[in-house]
Amino acid sequence: VMFITDFDITEVVKTINSIQTIYNYWLQYPWILISADGTEYKNPEWMDGLKDAIIFNDAEDDTKISLQIATKEYYDVPAWVDMGKVAQSRNRMRLLPHGDSMKYRQYTRYISGFLAIEPFMKSFDWMWYLKPGTELLCDIDYDLFRMMQDKEKLIGFAGTIIPSSETQENVWKLYKNLKKDHKDMIANDNFEKLFLKNKKDDKDKDDQYESCDLLLSDLGLSNLNVWRSKTFGDFYTMIDKDCNVFHNGWSIDTIQSLALALFTRKNQFIFFEHLGFHTDTYTN
Repeated sequence: VMFITDFDITEVVKTINSIQTIYNYWLQYPWILISADGTEYKNPEWMDGLKDAIIFNDAEDDTKISLQIATKEYYDVPAWVDMGKVAQSRNRMRLLPHGDSMKYRQYTRYISGFLAIEPFMKSFDWMWYLKPGTELLCDIDYDLFRMMQDKEKLIGFAGTIIPSSETQENVWKLYKNLKKDHKDMIANDNFEKLFLKNKKDDKDKDDQYESCDLLLSDLGLSNLNVWRSKTFGDFYTMIDKDCNVFHNGWSIDTIQSLALALFTRKNQFIFFEHLGFHTDTYTN
């Protein structure tokens, strides 16, 4: 799955060709490309670039590519967002990547909270979310999804990132609120240490926020039922109503990592350490 708005067609094609050549040529899992408003599909040059540049290995490769448009109410800015606070946020974060971008905030809200429940996703249980421009560096000779299913894993990730402190405002506040007032949402044997550091020798014995590692969403494999669950839906409603994406610049990585750390068990994760890849900001 790729969200392609504001990305050059060459980046989209680069990723499709990389995945097809190294991994999907023998599995032929379908592709879903998503546009914010369908503008790309009305552009003959963009469509010709997609058709002419994609390389399928042989005539028997019947991989399907579906062109979809984001549901308007999911992608548009909700009415309760305070545009004055958004302007302040954009100015405060203007030196960060995408920090002053309104479109990036819309994209973040859409991917983190609504992609999994799109009507065109209903027939799927699994998703590999890819950022245009991503390239695989190593051959993969087994089915990642089948392996995750057989081992009862829900989330597969290939890297972690260090977030900017400016984008982490109110994360700790929400975490403590969930722990105090929504204990029924918290999974046993979860992965909350991803967010915590507990200095046992300190006089202050309370856990402290550790914003050192977030799961990288750009190459994330997931069981879509995680994002469709009532627990995640209730959690995301809290984030959305508090406008943490628009007012505080929360990223997809922040939102998904916090949810996964609290609502899933440690043994439901798998780290694909052998999955060599390159994006515009990360190489493994």
